[in-house]
Amino acid sequence: MKEVHLTIHPLDNHAVRGAEVAVGPLFMSAVRVSDRWAEAMLPLTFEEAVARLECLPMLYIEPDGSFVWAGAGPPPFRWEGMLHDRGERLSHVELIGHGGVDALLRLMESAAGEPSQLMIQTVRDGKFFAALEHSL
Repeated sequence: MKEVHLTIHPLDNHAVRGAEVAVGPLFMSAVRVSDRWAEAMLPLTFEEAVARLECLPMLYIEPDGSFVWAGAGPPPFRWEGMLHDRGERLSHVELIGHGGVDALLRLMESAAGEPSQLMIQTVRDGKFFAALEHSL
């Protein structure tokens, strides 16, 4: 399976939806973010995200917020990540790895909150996508 490098951010409520594209195991709508997209924070604190991630079977997390989660699947998956906070809340979550849709969505929800309120940025090309289909 092809490895992807992503960052998970809060959804920019002023983003404009574009074409649908495959990103790793997900099929998502591209979005054009507003000038103020980076000001938003995820709904979880660092400590809340750590506690939620610790509930995932076979996930290992370090005190600095780096983690790895792997499983035999189906399909097999392996995700490495890092929690990034700014003040009292998380600013974003970084993920590198591969796997199926179910594992990725479960990881995103544990680390960052409700997927319908999130957007994904592909690190290689800096493009943004709505994590799940919803109205922008």
